[in-house]
Amino acid sequence: LKFFAYTIGEISENFITSQVQLLDALLSYGFKVNNYTSLCKSKSELIKTWEKLSAERENLEYEIDGVVHKINEFVFQKRLGNIGKAPRWAIAHKFPSEENTTKLIDIKIQVGRTGSLTPVAKLSPVKIGGVIVSNATLHNEEEIEKKDIRIGDIVSIKRAGDVIPKITKVHVNKRIKKLEKFTFPRTCPICIEPLAYGNALVTRILRDFIL
Repeated sequence: LKFFAYTIGEISENFITSQVQLLDALLSYGFKVNNYTSLCKSKSELIKTWEKLSAERENLEYEIDGVVHKINEFVFQKRLGNIGKAPRWAIAHKFPSEENTTKLIDIKIQVGRTGSLTPVAKLSPVKIGGVIVSNATLHNEEEIEKKDIRIGDIVSIKRAGDVIPKITKVHVNKRIKKLEKFTFPRTCPICIEPLAYGNALVTRILRDFIL
């Protein structure tokens, strides 16, 4: 287990007066602190530091999704205080989610434990944010129709919140004309029963349970 130390709990004597001083103290105690920490003196310096880290994030040995800007002096941190658990003296500045393009090879239907059907895009493997992505959720039939997603399309993929892969765009200009629209199944791929929607599904489940 490895970690970067960045704060401390309660201490008997408050001899540390700033964020930079705190990190220097943690380093002197033998803890590892993040080497990319910077002391900025203006908003433009903050933005430049954020842009530099955004450009270098792919070369890091670990994944990051942004930076946290903090007020350095503890006296000002105390004066600003908190809103619930969120400090007013710190703000997260996220990086935009990385995107890449790949080919949609197939659409498979997954059956959940409640009987709900979820379409899943099978993709030609592509690297996004240090992770190889080969599947992406399509949510439901309406999502496929809304984005006009077809098997064989070239699509843009990003990881929502840098976690869940999703299709953000269909490159219609790269589409082969003969690609057919995807037809959502009308029978369950597991039990071959006709699919029901809304309250009809509840009615069928209750009927089968009673019988």
